[in-house]
Amino acid sequence: MTGPGDPTQPGPGVPDPTLPAMPPASGPPFRGGGDNGNGDGDGGEEDESRRSLFWVIGGLVLVLGLVVGGLVAVLASGDGDETDTTTTSSSTSSSTTTTTTGPPPTSPPTSPPTSPPNPPPPAVTGVTAGPGGGSGEVEVQWDSSPAGDVTGYNLYRASAPGGPFTYVTQVGGFSYVDVPGFDPAYYRVTAVDSSGQEGPPSAVACGTPVGGDPC
Repeated sequence: MTGPGDPTQPGPGVPDPTLPAMPPASGPPFRGGGDNGNGDGDGGEEDESRRSLFWVIGGLVLVLGLVVGGLVAVLASGDGDETDTTTTSSSTSSSTTTTTTGPPPTSPPTSPPTSPPNPPPPAVTGVTAGPGGGSGEVEVQWDSSPAGDVTGYNLYRASAPGGPFTYVTQVGGFSYVDVPGFDPAYYRVTAVDSSGQEGPPSAVACGTPVGGDPC
C-alpha cells in the first residue's frame, strides 16, 4: 500500500516507468476540423467561401435576367412603334389618295341637239310622154316636186318597161323633148335637192313619136 505521498509513485504528468511505452501515432497530425464554435476552422472558412460564391453568382444571374428582360421590352416596344408608324403611313396614304381623286364623276357632256339631215325629195308624180313637134321627137312632162329644196330633175330612158334605164339629162323645169327614134321609149324622172340627194324614181311613162309604133 502506498499512500498519496509515496515517493515511489509517479506524479501527475510523469509517465509511469513501469508501463510499456506507446508507439507514436501514424498519419498526419490532427489539425482540428469543423466549426469549433469560434468560426476560425478551415472547414468553416470553406463553407463561408462557398456561400459567398453562391450569393455572387445568384446576384449576377439576377442582374443578367433584368438586363435581358429590359432589352426584350425595348425591342418589343420598338416593333410596336414601327407597326403603328406603318399603319399611320398607310392610313395617311389612303386618305391622301382618296382626297386627291378629284370631284365625283359626272354624266358625259351631251352635244346640243341637231336637226336631222333633210330627207331626199319624194318621188316625182304626173309623168307623161307623147309625140313631140318634130319628126322622131317625144315630149316628157311631170309635176313640180313638193319639196322646197329641189334644184333639178334627172330624166332616164329605156327601150323596155323594166329597163335597164339610161340617164339622159338633168332638167331645171318640168318638161323635156327627147329624140329616141321611132320605136317606143319608156321614161322615168327623179328629183334632186340642193344637197345632191336624189329621190326615188317616178312611175314609168311610155312615149312614141309621130308616125312611130304605138307603146
